[in-house]
Amino acid sequence: MSGKDFKISTIEINGYHDQPVGNRYFRLTQESTTLGIVFPGLHYTCDMPLLYYTTQLLLARNVDVIQLWSDYTNPSFQSLGPIERARWLEADASAALHAGLRQRQFHQSLLVGKSLGTLSMALLLNKQSTIEKIATIWLTPLLHIPEVSGILQRLQSPALYIGGDKDPTYDVAILRQIKENPEGKIIVIEGANHSLEIPGKVLLSLQIMETVMRKIADFLDHPAANLAQ
Repeated sequence: MSGKDFKISTIEINGYHDQPVGNRYFRLTQESTTLGIVFPGLHYTCDMPLLYYTTQLLLARNVDVIQLWSDYTNPSFQSLGPIERARWLEADASAALHAGLRQRQFHQSLLVGKSLGTLSMALLLNKQSTIEKIATIWLTPLLHIPEVSGILQRLQSPALYIGGDKDPTYDVAILRQIKENPEGKIIVIEGANHSLEIPGKVLLSLQIMETVMRKIADFLDHPAANLAQ
């Protein structure tokens, strides 16, 4: 694990229509001034490599972490239209942030999202009155969705984008626009798919995973991220 002492529990998060939002709360036994929230993908849980190891990197840097465990494959979500789905995602994300901020006297937040989780992040950030103190990590973001591509161009706090050029959501034209934002850093993994892996190439995929984690670690350790060590 991270080498830091922490306890794993759940906290009360009431999201869309006051429904409970599944979660795990990694609370460090020592004081923490930063809250991290991890938003999974539709079929990519927080126990899968990209989010599991990112959580460990955060804990090692004195960041309390809330992992969301919402199941958006359920028929009640999937049967809705795009507008109502967006409301559901935003409600859950907002509830998670506010519930997390009640756990300690945090000074800043850091959001990590994978795929659908990046839409949750974008919807949350679009509703915030200020986003200067929220650093973000975007893993294979859904660039074809305007809410995601738009917020990536407007962010006023440190942001890291990591995607693969064989991912269907990869869009060169949108990336050129995002590059104009001085707060953002873009990493594109050649040959990587939507899971940031190369199908059939296990050892090469593991090398990519190490590269991605090193890039995330560099981002977290940069003074601009302002994480408590």
